[in-house]
Amino acid sequence: MIQFLIKRFIGLLFVITGVTFITFMLGYVAPGDPIRNLLGQHFSPTTYAVLRHAYGLDLPWYQQYGNYVLNLLHGNFGTSFVTANRPVWDILKDGVPVSAELGLGALIIQMLVGVPIGIISALRANTSSFHIVHYQGLTVLWLPPAQQERNMRNV
Repeated sequence: MIQFLIKRFIGLLFVITGVTFITFMLGYVAPGDPIRNLLGQHFSPTTYAVLRHAYGLDLPWYQQYGNYVLNLLHGNFGTSFVTANRPVWDILKDGVPVSAELGLGALIIQMLVGVPIGIISALRANTSSFHIVHYQGLTVLWLPPAQQERNMRNV
């Protein structure tokens, strides 16, 4: 069991490294210059150079990636360009309790509905009730969320 957990943990490290690297590189190679966008019409070469150095954008990509990972590990998500240099964590922490509550509520509903339906489907495999539940579930998955919302309002 311990060997299995160690293998899974090592796999998790590779996945996290891959996700952070891909996320970083998508931002790095994205078109446009964030400092130039930040300055807008107030662009001056001196201010541009100072801000590029302050945000570490004058470093090579591998040093930027290293700083990115270290900041993530320390919980430092940087400052927001949009909300007057407010730390990103301050913006996120307001929404985390709401998101957790919604996620927990959805999980409870899923367990209360999904487990009994799964048990019934397993007990009545290849019967008409099984096929009805199976196709109803597939139909719900195929529908876009906006259509599902409209259907739920009509119930």
